[in-house]
Amino acid sequence: MDMTARPYRSVLYIPASKPRPLEKAKTMAVDAIIFDLEDAVAVEEKDNARTLLAGALAEGGYGHRMRIVRINALDTAWGPNDARAVSKMDADAVLLPKVADPADLDALAELKKKGVKLGSPILKRGERIPGSGLHTDRARAVCIEKADTHARDMLPIIEEIKRQGATSLREIAAMLNDSGYTTPRGKAWQATSVNRILKRGSIQTR
Repeated sequence: MDMTARPYRSVLYIPASKPRPLEKAKTMAVDAIIFDLEDAVAVEEKDNARTLLAGALAEGGYGHRMRIVRINALDTAWGPNDARAVSKMDADAVLLPKVADPADLDALAELKKKGVKLGSPILKRGERIPGSGLHTDRARAVCIEKADTHARDMLPIIEEIKRQGATSLREIAAMLNDSGYTTPRGKAWQATSVNRILKRGSIQTR
């Protein structure tokens, strides 16, 4: 039976950094398991968690249970490495914590090309997204509009920081964090997220 075609009655949520839960999950009566690489894993355990999870999935034993890997957001220091690692794991689906920019969808689409299923079905253009009341074209337009608005709001702030002497993306990110600004997800700024804002700003001004 194709488990992606119906709702799950029960889902087990476990940290990917703990060997005992990874083993115990093989005996649990659930339809799906979410192996969490994000909130459930401490910063200092992120790299080890990827290795541990890859080994557990390669070993197998999860039977009919859908194996879903929740990665860190792609604008964090760990998200891109998570995505690359999961593309090589024996996983059924990838779950992104939150989508705040069309680039996030594009990045996961690259995983799809490599054979990794996403956390929800990939819909064709014009199809309706279940439960959202939106069609895919409109949903993407809304996402782009929000990203453009956020970029317009942040660009003047970034320009002011550059005038104060910040010369690198990392320095700009640090000053944004020191000033109390967060990304659309409420996360700390990274060099990659600053670069994304600058690129979006340049597109809007062409």
